[in-house]
Amino acid sequence: MKTGRILAVAILAALASLLVPAGLRAQQQEAQQAQSDPVEELVVGHRHSARVEDAKLTGAGGEFLLEEASRARIVVIGEAHLTREIPKLTQALALSLKPHGYRVLAIETGPSGGQLLTETLTGADDLTPLKETLQRFPLTLPFYNKVEEAELVRRALKDGYQVWGLDQEFMASDRYLLDRLLKLTPDEEAEAYVRELQALAMEGAQAFAATQSTNKVFYNVATPEQFEKLRAIMAGAGEEAGKIVDEMEASAHVYRLFRAGRNYESNYDRIRLMKRHFNEQFREIYQGIDTPRIMMKFGSMHGGRGYTALNQLDLGNQAAELAALMGGDSLHVQVLGARYDRGGQVIDLSQRAPHLKVFFNNLEEGDLTVFDLRPLRPYFHRKSNREDDQQLNDLVWRYDLLAVFPTLHSAQDLNPNPSAGVK
Repeated sequence: MKTGRILAVAILAALASLLVPAGLRAQQQEAQQAQSDPVEELVVGHRHSARVEDAKLTGAGGEFLLEEASRARIVVIGEAHLTREIPKLTQALALSLKPHGYRVLAIETGPSGGQLLTETLTGADDLTPLKETLQRFPLTLPFYNKVEEAELVRRALKDGYQVWGLDQEFMASDRYLLDRLLKLTPDEEAEAYVRELQALAMEGAQAFAATQSTNKVFYNVATPEQFEKLRAIMAGAGEEAGKIVDEMEASAHVYRLFRAGRNYESNYDRIRLMKRHFNEQFREIYQGIDTPRIMMKFGSMHGGRGYTALNQLDLGNQAAELAALMGGDSLHVQVLGARYDRGGQVIDLSQRAPHLKVFFNNLEEGDLTVFDLRPLRPYFHRKSNREDDQQLNDLVWRYDLLAVFPTLHSAQDLNPNPSAGVK
């Protein structure tokens, strides 16, 4: 009898489930799944849809992102490089944040690269001046030899921002910097030596254009003794010349360590150099409580709090500490795409980063979805939870927000044939 009653109850339950409309049944299943996955429940409950249109952020996600950024002393964009969409998002942020005291855009290029961008794009109606310079000295800049990236800087300068280049000088910047030094040489002896180094740099550039190998690039073959001689021979040329020599030598040191397989030391010295550049620029504008607020746009490896996967305390961590020192907070925003369209080749990031699937599976309608990661921190504070997904745990603590575009597209080349100027 008891077995019969159990069977009857089971049959009635099955019949009842068939009477539930399919749409409602699916909603019930989704609700049950969300309840069974606390991470997904937190992700879904703290997402906001945004649009980027005409250099403006709109939608609930746009308002949320702007409100959070306006309260911060420093906003750090941790990006995927070389896309069309992320510079446009950064441009919209910069324009909207200017009334809140933001006056600096710090970017991932060297100080001389930042100076080059500032000199060629200040007051420019388009990108023609920068394009002409890069045609003469191709491959001088990383990232900002792309149309969307360069346009971001041009608009920022037009809106009254200072542009800080904080990285080491790019490996292919040697010819441009030696040309600047040539114009500053104090005598014939110095001119002759700079021309000698220019010939060495040209040889390396031609080898790279022919083989794509960096073995002969100037920064990889120049010796400490050559830099010592260059510094001595340019001693009377003024402050700019001294800074150029210093930056070239420091950059060569970073590359030399990397080529020697000393990756930790190379990254450590590179990041220490970036921090020094930041500190030097910051001291120049520091005015107590009137300190201008700062936006930073760097690769996502550099932009978070705490130690990176390269075991470094990077610029993002310095930004967090500096903001606290100023009596405020920093806001760290990682920006990426669920897919990357590399000129027709589409890469699905969920296959390469499965810890991000919970976000990719819950995108809202719009240009991008902004996820607030901070509500996930109490969950991952428990040791047993963070051990289940260490990568997601790291993301939650390093970044405050995650902004996801459904698809990111490759940026356009400012100079479609960059090696053409290497003759």
